[in-house]
Amino acid sequence: MTLQYITMITIFSGSLFQFTNVPVPQINWQKCIGGTKKDQFLSVIQLRDGNFLYCGATESRNGDFSGQPGQSGSNAFLLKVDDTGGVIWKQTYGGTRDEVFYNVIEAANGDIIAVGTAGSNDQQVTNHHGVPGSDDIWLVKTNSNGHLIKERCYGGTQSESTVELGMSEGLMIDQSGSIFFVGETSSNDGDVSGNHGDYDGWIVKVDPTTFNIINLKTIGDAAYDAAYNIYEINGALFVTGSKSTVPYTTTNSKDVEDHGKGFATKLDATTFNTDWYKIYGGSGSEYCNASVVTQDQKLVLTGHAASSDGDCGGNYGFNTWTWKINPDDGNILWKNFTGVAGDTTSAFNMAATHDGGFVLAGAIINPLDPSLPDGYLVRLNSNGDTLWTKRIGGSNVDYFLAVVEKNDNRILAGGQTYSSDIAGFHGGPFTSQKFRLYPGKKKNGPASDAWMVELK
Repeated sequence: MTLQYITMITIFSGSLFQFTNVPVPQINWQKCIGGTKKDQFLSVIQLRDGNFLYCGATESRNGDFSGQPGQSGSNAFLLKVDDTGGVIWKQTYGGTRDEVFYNVIEAANGDIIAVGTAGSNDQQVTNHHGVPGSDDIWLVKTNSNGHLIKERCYGGTQSESTVELGMSEGLMIDQSGSIFFVGETSSNDGDVSGNHGDYDGWIVKVDPTTFNIINLKTIGDAAYDAAYNIYEINGALFVTGSKSTVPYTTTNSKDVEDHGKGFATKLDATTFNTDWYKIYGGSGSEYCNASVVTQDQKLVLTGHAASSDGDCGGNYGFNTWTWKINPDDGNILWKNFTGVAGDTTSAFNMAATHDGGFVLAGAIINPLDPSLPDGYLVRLNSNGDTLWTKRIGGSNVDYFLAVVEKNDNRILAGGQTYSSDIAGFHGGPFTSQKFRLYPGKKKNGPASDAWMVELK
């Protein structure tokens, strides 16, 4: 139930970046939300009423989560805040195992749809597949105040998430009101059929009232595959994500990491038949962690690149990689590599901006201290030129996983902080832990807060 973090720390001699002369915004305010255990924001959206809704996971039962239901393990949560980060309401969801929300959207009637994973089969979680603790994809509907209306687990007897490479579930409501989600599955029973081996990307269309499955499809081969985002453009479906080009064995896990690639595919919206499928990258490690639809109805993908060949010509180092593709054929229209020479950077999420550009949220690591990343934000214009970058953090581990542009062009980001010198930090004692996997929720380690930052 974790997200793909940067999997290779290597010192490089230099990188190629192009910046335009645009002022770098400054921190307007930042806040920590949580208790004395692990808390994290994973996505944020602006609601129709002008406020903002975060989703994520919490292990705390005190601090800002005092008075919430006392499930053990990790609870999924929704948190509505106003323009200054003031909490309007918060609700937690789950059972006695681990639950998390990765993505959230607002329906036309004001209901909230959230998607994540569930390991429980009790309390608020029903009809879980497999053994307790294995992850199903979990779809939840609430009203505008966060009160639970409906929930359902989807999956088979294996896992619909993976500790090593799990990222996030994409979520969409199409023009007819149907709900689509994408994720990953290692099952080949229950709700899942046609698994190609290891984890497959999984696309599911459900009825918005009953949550019954209307259509589904697995995408992949014998190696690892995971779908992270789904969109509708001109009546067709587009799914993006990451995959390995090397089938996993117990002896080649390093090869799996080093041969990751981004992918995108175009599907018929009714039959789910494939129109085209493309893999992006070079000879090293590349991932597509997020994507958005542009104002001109094309797709922009982002993640990281470590190659300097193939699709990554012009890259030098381990940098944030963003590229725009033509939805007609998947061909690359432009690409951008942004980072700091010698450092490792990656984007984990992105948002389209009102002027046709993009803002990326992720992390940056100095190889002299690879266990202590900072949050990293990148602003691109519509042509893929870098406008500015911003490194933000405290004395410990910090990273961004959620971002949105406000109506007045301020940037609101969210993620996770382990830094006790960030104002309002609630976390408990730091426990020594080699920081390799994000967020490492299934491992013992330091406490963290969910972290929100506004730039102006």
